[in-house]
Amino acid sequence: MVMLKQYGLDVNGHFWIDDVGHMAWNEPSDELLKDETALWIIMGSPENFKTLSVNYGLSLLAVRIFAGKGQGFPIVVILTANEKDECILPTLLRGAEIYSLLNPSLAAKVVSAANMPAKNIEKDYYLDVHAFAGIGIWFEIGPSQGHEWNGAVFGVHNGDVNFHGTGARGKLPERSVLEYPARGLKIRFDEKEFISWGVRNHLDAGSSYYVRVDGTPDDMLFGPYPDDGSAEAYIITFNGSAVVP
Repeated sequence: MVMLKQYGLDVNGHFWIDDVGHMAWNEPSDELLKDETALWIIMGSPENFKTLSVNYGLSLLAVRIFAGKGQGFPIVVILTANEKDECILPTLLRGAEIYSLLNPSLAAKVVSAANMPAKNIEKDYYLDVHAFAGIGIWFEIGPSQGHEWNGAVFGVHNGDVNFHGTGARGKLPERSVLEYPARGLKIRFDEKEFISWGVRNHLDAGSSYYVRVDGTPDDMLFGPYPDDGSAEAYIITFNGSAVVP
């Protein structure tokens, strides 16, 4: 932080707390979502990124930030290791620029990233997450602007789905009417079994499907409800691999 301030960046930060159950990952979201925040920097050792709960927490925060600032919001991962070490990164951080703390041009690269206009990345789906003490962690999914779904399905691998609902986009519904709700669907993908829930409610860009998830899943699957036995699904993995360039 001291080094980057010498280059004219107004840098703030905090220590990451690995406590998904108490939603510690959500603590920096307000600061990151401010209009004046231009870059998210994550610094740690490769070992830090080998912990599923850390990757899951970072992914939840990334979902929140991308929903508010767009999928192209820049992220830089700084590894406290030499150039040849590897780290584990979840799907949602694989677009990040990855550098070693020992890189002599690190400061220049970070300044460049902070001043680079965010990319406009279009998606066919909408994804957000809501976290409330006593209520839990809820994923919000649905079609993006210009798309419609005749229902939705959501599943996790090595986790648990235990409640769902539909409602207006951006806010957990107080009540909802579910059309043909399904629970405990078993969807197999890439030799993994996703325990999934779904509904047949029509969804457009103003409405969403909300699903409460417990545990620390290592993958999640979501998309429009399959009409003919086949389905278009989006997979997000909370573990993976990346090599420092």
